[in-house]
Amino acid sequence: MPYLQQILVQSKSNLIRMVVLFLLISSFKPIQAQEYESITVDEGLTSNEIYYTLIDREGYLWFATDNGVSKYDGVQFINYTIKEGLADNVILSMFEDIKGRIWFISSSSQLSYFFNDKIHEYKFNDQISKTLWKRTHIFNNTFYVDENDNVSFGTRGQGEIYIDSIGNIFQNNLNAFLFINQISNSIFRYSTNLEHMKNFQHWMLMVETKNKKYSFKYEIENKSVGNIYILSLNDSSFLFSSGFELFKISENKSELISKNKIAWMDVDDDGFVWISPYNKGVFKYNQKDLNHPLQHFLEDYTVTSVKKLGSDALLFTTLNGAFIIKNTQVNSLLFSDEKSKKINEITDSNKKNGVWLLSGNDKLIEVQSGKVVDWYNVNNQLINSIAYSFKLNTLLFGGTMFGHLSDKSEETPKFFMPTTNQYSSVYINDILDVDSGIIYCGHQVGYVPYFSDTTTILHNIHEPLALLDYNAVSILNDTMFIASNSGVIALKNNLLNEVLPHDDRLKVKIIDIEKYQNGLLLATSGNGILYYKNGKLKSINEENGLSSNIISSICVTKNKIWAGSNNGLNSISFEGNKLEIKTYYRHNGLSSNIILSLFFKDDQLFVGTDCGLSYFYEDSIRVNYNTPYVNINAVAINEQPMDWESNIVLEYDQNQLFIEYISPNFINPKAVMYKYKLSGADREWVITSSRTIRYPNLQPAKYLFEVYAQNEDGVWSDKPATFSFEILQPVWQRWWFELIGIVLILGTTFFVFYRISQIKLIEAKKRSSLQDRLSELKQEALAQQMNPHFIFNTLSSIQYYININDKKASNIYLAMFAKLMRITLDNSFKKQVSIAEEIEALELYIQLEQLRFDKKFTYTIYIDSEIDQSRTVLPTLLIQPYVENAIWHGLMHKETNDGLLRVSITLKEDLINCAVEDNGVGRSKSTEINKLRRRNHKSMGAKITEARLRIINRLYGNDMQVVYHDLIDDKGQAAGTKVDIEIPLLLNN
Repeated sequence: MPYLQQILVQSKSNLIRMVVLFLLISSFKPIQAQEYESITVDEGLTSNEIYYTLIDREGYLWFATDNGVSKYDGVQFINYTIKEGLADNVILSMFEDIKGRIWFISSSSQLSYFFNDKIHEYKFNDQISKTLWKRTHIFNNTFYVDENDNVSFGTRGQGEIYIDSIGNIFQNNLNAFLFINQISNSIFRYSTNLEHMKNFQHWMLMVETKNKKYSFKYEIENKSVGNIYILSLNDSSFLFSSGFELFKISENKSELISKNKIAWMDVDDDGFVWISPYNKGVFKYNQKDLNHPLQHFLEDYTVTSVKKLGSDALLFTTLNGAFIIKNTQVNSLLFSDEKSKKINEITDSNKKNGVWLLSGNDKLIEVQSGKVVDWYNVNNQLINSIAYSFKLNTLLFGGTMFGHLSDKSEETPKFFMPTTNQYSSVYINDILDVDSGIIYCGHQVGYVPYFSDTTTILHNIHEPLALLDYNAVSILNDTMFIASNSGVIALKNNLLNEVLPHDDRLKVKIIDIEKYQNGLLLATSGNGILYYKNGKLKSINEENGLSSNIISSICVTKNKIWAGSNNGLNSISFEGNKLEIKTYYRHNGLSSNIILSLFFKDDQLFVGTDCGLSYFYEDSIRVNYNTPYVNINAVAINEQPMDWESNIVLEYDQNQLFIEYISPNFINPKAVMYKYKLSGADREWVITSSRTIRYPNLQPAKYLFEVYAQNEDGVWSDKPATFSFEILQPVWQRWWFELIGIVLILGTTFFVFYRISQIKLIEAKKRSSLQDRLSELKQEALAQQMNPHFIFNTLSSIQYYININDKKASNIYLAMFAKLMRITLDNSFKKQVSIAEEIEALELYIQLEQLRFDKKFTYTIYIDSEIDQSRTVLPTLLIQPYVENAIWHGLMHKETNDGLLRVSITLKEDLINCAVEDNGVGRSKSTEINKLRRRNHKSMGAKITEARLRIINRLYGNDMQVVYHDLIDDKGQAAGTKVDIEIPLLLNN
């Protein structure tokens, strides 16, 4: 076959093979042993040249660069430059003080700080500029601000500078330097003794801490001071870097550690020492052994800082951007060849920490300690399974054909077709190395004991008992179990021995099969993991906590079951009857979430993914148990952003609330979950991945908003971010307004009632006065009706009849007079009388007047038939005065005896009309006659009656009217007078 590897066989030259292999491996070079995620200007960073980084108390990342500073929450950047208030764009270092202010130290030794979401310039920058020399600058890690706002920092050449809170500047020592170890929270000083520096060969270093002073003499080979760093170690010693030399300083002695120019160094929370020489990456050391690094990162970069982000995640800043390793315990091997990214199978090798990989379907790669040591390309064959036989010292592989590769350096992959009596082709899916030989299975193939000198199939499973598509094979207690696309069969002594229980859970594709505690684990494509033991089948699936029911591979290690899926790597363990499942993803350091293969060797788990190989020690991989930060970023009221703080008070119409919150996360920000509740509006906690919430129409009340965050590994923050506020009632609903309203209402009510009582009192007085006046008028009307002239004249007329001895007439008129007097007196005690009573008295009066005037006139009285005379009432003494006027002022002056008096009472809707009409001389003529005769008698009855009517109208709200009509004949001469009296219709009950 024309394979590249056959060239090596044909040449039979180890030298040529090594040269060609070198070229092949070079073309197949792994990208890196650690997987880094970069953070550069492409992601929003203000510059790739980073000098320092800081994680503030709220969990945000700050980057100091040559183009300002960047604040990062894992999702977005906020950049600050001189436009936003920085004193200078070149920021060399940062410091967070006890008040939470982030201080920025620039290359020009100008200070500024971030507080309350704004950049502020240090108010004493002018004093600093006047004090420092032109070439003097502030050293990194020498800046400190105490709780009283006193500032201290170390400089090159001018020693320690101290600025108090009112701007006074002091220089403690020209040769002194102040250093602050922010991680160990220690502050110490060192100074140099210049007496021994004539030849610039020796320095005397003095280190001062709170409790001790150290001094030692050391030699320097390079006159350049360079960066100066000093670290405090656990054993009370120090690491000191100056120029190109690194010393370990103990009491009165020193030890030269290295001769490298140090770009940065520090001690982390776990006590490990990090040292970064220029252009050589960064080294991690145990404090007890500073000669042998534990790990080496970014070996071609100048690292300026290292920060721990999670349990095992690290952030590195360099002069070429920032990089994140999501899990330092997980190593990755990635390949530049796109076709080789998928690691479909992993098997053993005869080298320590070594394994063979099946990359794609045509590459065999041998890896040892994370490095590729051998590589073969099988161009024209597809490989589906690999296994290493220690008995044969040979790598076995199968797919469209069976092949092997020995450990001899000149060996190349060899292929052959196993002999079969039934099938012309095979497809091998799994190979199992056992003491008796090699067993493999696949499409149209059963199992084959294989030895080095034969390729004959000794046994094959046939239809109808057999299933054609076999995916995996395993042996348990002398029984062979073969997994297929639709179940599992078991064979013993080459005979069908047992079929697994007829269970619907087995009617799926079984991809992998492994032994576990005298039972079998089955990896299925859809039903998770099935555990078969003692004839029973148990499920481990998504309901139990598995990340997916599609399982690609299973690996049993010392302590756990590992299951690869299309959604992460699952760790399964049992504590008694309790099942515990943890899932690891790309953010935990894996190359991908899609797991294709697993293999365990030398306490290391090798994980093949669709993006490369990851490997780690089983007990070293951890989830991120660090409790996440959660912060409220922004608050808007009625769509207007506001500078917010808790316990704010809002008006009733400021009731549209918007809140933005964030949990800074730099490992997997998309996996962060939140739960929030607005007490006063929400009854239950709301879980969401959203970072914003709106409340469109809040009612007046007191509210407390709380939000927690959950990190990528399911750990919740231990305390929430909170925002409390109150929406006030409208002014008219507030207690004081209600109190004022109540007072006003009560006052108004009191005033109204008082005023009403006053008005009623006044009205009562007026009414009483009117009643009195009405009584007076009534008496006057009675007196007018019973005036002496009427009585005298009437009695004179009766006397006349007595004198002429007309007893009958005199008795009649005397009886009429007596009756009139009685009726008049009776009615004078009544406010109202019936029409019948009024007409009776009126008719007696008219008849008596006829007697006086010797029947000079006649009269008629008409009562509307619709009027109920007994129930319809009139004011007492109403009509008589107008009848009197008609007789005395109209008919009496008439020269003829044809006088006529008409009295009519008619009904007009809800009014009674009383009309008194005469055909006398009229009002004008009567007035003239009365003037000529100079009559002393004046008829006041009508005026009194009209006054009575007016008072009655006022007292009772009536509308009684009196209207006079002057009658005229056809010739235009006065023909009498008509008076209409209109009163409301009143009925007695």
